Amino acid sequence: LLMLASLLSFSPASADHLDRYADRFEITLPRLAEMPEVARKNIQCTAINIYHEARGTSAENQAIVAWVTKNRVKSGRYGSDECDTVFQTNTRNGKTSAQFSWTIRKSTAKFEPASWLTAQRIAMDVHENKIKDPSDGALDLYQKSHLRKRP
Repeated sequence: LLMLASLLSFSPASADHLDRYADRFEITLPRLAEMPEVARKNIQCTAINIYHEARGTSAENQAIVAWVTKNRVKSGRYGSDECDTVFQTNTRNGKTSAQFSWTIRKSTAKFEPASWLTAQRIAMDVHENKIKDPSDGALDLYQKSHLRKRP
C-alpha cells in the first residue's frame, strides 16, 4: 500500500491557481461580480474550464462541462470545490497528469471575449441550478456520446 501511495499522488489545487488566469479571465458578467467571494471564485473556475474545454461548441456542450465539474465536486472523489477539481493534478511514476489537460498545457489560442462571456453565463446558471444536468450525472466529459468537439 505504501508503494502504491508513492507511485500515485493526488494534488488538489486551491483557488490560488485562479491567480494565474486573473488578468486574462477577468469577471465581465455583472451578476457574477456581485457574488460572495467563494462562490464567485468557484464559478470563475468553472467558467475557465468551460472556456478551455468547450469554447465554440453548443450551449448544451458547455453546460455538460459545467455539470461534469459540479458532479465531480458532489461525488467527493475529486477536489473539495470547483477550483480544486478543475486544477487537480496527479503524479504517477514521476509523470503529472490533470483532470482537465488544459491546466497543464500552455494555451496559444487567441482570447475570445464573447466566448468568455458565454462561459461565465453558463457557469453561473449551472451554479444556480437554472440549467438541468444534460450529462445525466456524468463524472467524465466523454461519458456523454453527444459531446462534440468544436468545428
